[in-house]
Amino acid sequence: MKTLPFDAAEYLDTEEAIAAYLADAGEDGAEALSRATEVVARARELWSTREPETARRASPALAFGPHSDLSRLTSAGSRED
Repeated sequence: MKTLPFDAAEYLDTEEAIAAYLADAGEDGAEALSRATEVVARARELWSTREPETARRASPALAFGPHSDLSRLTSAGSRED
């Protein structure tokens, strides 16, 4: 049986997913957390190189950045005033 390589970076497309991944790794010790940090860096690079519109659809948090205030956006994506 032939298998394909798995890269967790391809699935870390939201800040929530990244936070959960790092928290999980932190429970496994410093070495696991260090490897997870490298995976997160690769994930952020991967998603930053995607076409901007695709990135926005995939993850508003990544499209606008980790420190964006998305709480003022409605579920339709328009700003509340």
